Amino acid sequence: MSYRTSVNGDKFRRFVMRPSIRFHLFKSFELLGGIGLFATWEEADYNTIELRPFQGFRVSWPKIWRMNFDHRFLIEERLIWNNEVTFDANLRFRYRLKSQLPINKAILVEKTLYIPFSYEVYVNVGPQLVEKFRNQGRAMVGLGYVGKDKWVWELEVIFQRSKSTVDDQLELSDRIFRFKAVYNGWVF
Repeated sequence: MSYRTSVNGDKFRRFVMRPSIRFHLFKSFELLGGIGLFATWEEADYNTIELRPFQGFRVSWPKIWRMNFDHRFLIEERLIWNNEVTFDANLRFRYRLKSQLPINKAILVEKTLYIPFSYEVYVNVGPQLVEKFRNQGRAMVGLGYVGKDKWVWELEVIFQRSKSTVDDQLELSDRIFRFKAVYNGWVF
């Protein structure tokens, strides 16, 4: 559950749950799938619930100098209900380019300090959704550490472009600070 403030100053709460699965088909190729549940409650009384089944794939290529690049392609089916008893459905394509730059070692191994970074683009397909909050791009940079016994810690800063109403222009709206603890592929 998060408490946030929109571009125009309205406060809202958001609940997000997104279980997913990954299947490694080859060393540098994996299939992805899952479903997201998003619930948003606003002070201004515009509430939404969104189901977001998604599927896609991730390719790890190329390796340039000390960095491996990951390309993630997703298709999301967006099913949105709001308290005005309307229902909207749409598709959205997402593409993310992500990498990590090791600082104190040549590759990511135990006791490595590194800089993770990524950029993600969202493209809506089909009719315009009647949604109040919409992302269009997200950039991330951070600092990570590979510890002992398959533990990885990351502190990330995410800069997100979005808008508060359907007619608004996209602008930098969020600076999200996220701490991740990962053990053997499980994110906490």
